Amino acid sequence: MPALSVIIPVYNKGDYLADCLRSIQAQTLRDFEIVCVNNNSTDCSMNVVRKFAEHDPRIIVAEEKIPGAAAARNKGLDLARGQFVTFVDADDYIDNTLFETYARKLNESDADVCIIGIDHFFPEIQTYLYPTKPGFTGPKTAEELDGNLFFVTTPSVCTKAFRRDSIERLGLRFNTQLKTAEDMLFSFTMLMKARSVYFVDEILYHYRQHVAGSLTHQTVRRGAQAFDSLEMLKQVAETSPAFDSLYAGLLNFSLEQARYIMQISCDADEFIEQYDAYMQTWWPQVKRNEVHIRPEQRYMFERFDKAQSAIELMHENWQDIVNTLNWYEQRCAQLEHQRSAETQERDDLKRCIGELEESTTYKVGKAIMAIPCTLKDKLRGLRG
Repeated sequence: MPALSVIIPVYNKGDYLADCLRSIQAQTLRDFEIVCVNNNSTDCSMNVVRKFAEHDPRIIVAEEKIPGAAAARNKGLDLARGQFVTFVDADDYIDNTLFETYARKLNESDADVCIIGIDHFFPEIQTYLYPTKPGFTGPKTAEELDGNLFFVTTPSVCTKAFRRDSIERLGLRFNTQLKTAEDMLFSFTMLMKARSVYFVDEILYHYRQHVAGSLTHQTVRRGAQAFDSLEMLKQVAETSPAFDSLYAGLLNFSLEQARYIMQISCDADEFIEQYDAYMQTWWPQVKRNEVHIRPEQRYMFERFDKAQSAIELMHENWQDIVNTLNWYEQRCAQLEHQRSAETQERDDLKRCIGELEESTTYKVGKAIMAIPCTLKDKLRGLRG
């Protein structure tokens, strides 16, 4: 049995998959298997997988075309044999110590889940942004995390490793009825039911951005399904002795999800649909339990509370986006001005050095210094 299984749903990421697989093969932990599941891919991705598999017996290739990330991950879980299981998306890459970190921390702590940090990689500008880390290190139970459980990590399963026998003990699989937010349901269900969770305050996963065809670049109606996922998480929380704090956390998390989902709306119709979905599902619960709203979610609560319609809230949200873009534009202008000033200073310094080297004083001094230098070299030769 390998120490760890990494599951990769493969869907039309032929341009990036080799980099992803190389980052996995470079792991300092060598005892792992790679389960690549054909997620109904139509490009060259599976050819890339097969080529790598020819030279690496640790790669397991599931050729059957399986539509949907949830179903593909479930197939990977069925095939996985590792003591621990993690997930990597085919266009991302990982630090070479990630698997070793997962295995060591899970073995040392006997935790069911290990969580690490993530950042967003923008290949066009070779820049890493939006780092997300737990902010602390060590094991925690759901009761100790309290309602913070939903805010100490991202919903993504790619920032986590799970003890496989715990997944099987809970009978946990991805909900194939959800086209989005299925990883959020899986992740937080596991966190609520885990005996303990080990946090590593390091960024070891790099999430590629601006990739054509990725989920975040498709026109997907995310709202209703995300809120459905939250409702399912509420049902899981109801079975926990820490239900009160978990429910309070979910109320706040619903506001955070509403803000995010409406910010990535592709058009006004989608924004209105998502606004209506939230107002019909979670807003009445949030409103009744206003006392539990945290200061950091208070701003969004007040936005919903005073908005008379989706159009009014949409105008405010889009104005926020415009203000943010204006801030970035001003910041870019400041950085460009600073760069120009530094370039001018460098050019001025180069010109001064050039003028100095062309001056008579410099040339005479250089000639004078050449005499002792020559004598010094001759003396060194005589001593030798």
